[in-house]
Order: sequence, then C-alpha cells, then structure tokens
Amino acid sequence: MTEQNADPLFEDKFARTYAEIRRLDQLRELETRDREALAVARERRLDERMDAMEKAVAAALASTERTTSISAEAQERALTKAETAQQKVNETQNEFRATLRDQATTFMPRNETENLVRELRELIAANARQLTDLRSRIDVGPPSLSTLQSRSDESIGRRSGALDARSVLFAVLGAVGVIVGILATVIAITTR
Repeated sequence: MTEQNADPLFEDKFARTYAEIRRLDQLRELETRDREALAVARERRLDERMDAMEKAVAAALASTERTTSISAEAQERALTKAETAQQKVNETQNEFRATLRDQATTFMPRNETENLVRELRELIAANARQLTDLRSRIDVGPPSLSTLQSRSDESIGRRSGALDARSVLFAVLGAVGVIVGILATVIAITTR
C-alpha cells in the first residue's frame, strides 16, 4: 500500500465517503421502493375508480333499460286504452246512425202527414156535401119528415163537430208522435 492509503485521515475520509455512498444507495433503494409502492397504490386506486365507473355505467344502463321498458309498457297501455275508447265511440256512432236510419224508415215524413190530413179534410168535406145533398132531398119530402129533418140536422152537426175534432186530434197526435220520437232520440244520444 501506498503511503496515502496508510494515512489515517485518508481512511477516515474513505470510510466517511463509503458510508455516505452506502447511505445514498439506501436512500435510492428507499426511494425506489417508495415509488414502486406509490405506483402500486396509484394503480390500485385507478383500478378501484375503473371498477366504480363500470358499476355506475352498468347501473345507469340497467336504470335506462328499466325506464325504457316501463315507458314502453305505459305506451302500450295508453294505446290499448285509446283503442278501446275509439271502439266505444265507433259503437256509439253506429248506434246513433242505426237510430237515425230506424227513424227515417219508421217515422212519417211531414209532407206525407200533411197530404194525409189534406185528404182527410177533403173526405170530410165530401161527406158534408153528401149530407147536405141528402138533407135537401129530405127537405123536399112530406111535412111529416120535418121532425126527421130536425133530428138529422142535429146528427149532422154532431158528426161534423166530431169529424172536425177527430181531424184536429189526429193532427195533434201526429205532431206529438214526432216530438216524442225526437226527444227519445236526443235522450238516447245524451245518455251514451
């Protein structure tokens, strides 16, 4: 060994330097371990976050699927209700149309009623003319027929009054029948 190596100061410096190098190596190893531990911890935290995100996405998808299926079911029920309601409306309209068709076939039209009343009045007038003609024939007859003539006059008056009353009664009954039919139709429509 050289003289320098034998110097106690040199050995002391060398020992201190060597100790410092060992200390730096230990610090480097600690730093490396700390970095590795930190990297592992970061990786673990990232994995946990990824797992949490995957769970959140899966939950959101499941919720969306549930919401979509509930919405589809609600739409289906609404569609069914709307179809049922429309079917009822159609049935009601068909019933109303049938009622109108029945009325059109069974009710007597106004023109026909007026013609019937006119014909009845003409028949009444014709009967009255015939009675007047018969009365004039009776008036020409023998005097003993005067009592018969007075009875005939009374009977003609009663019949004429009764015929007039019947004519008015038939006209009123026809009008009442038409009004009752219209009211029945309106009531049937409003109760549905």
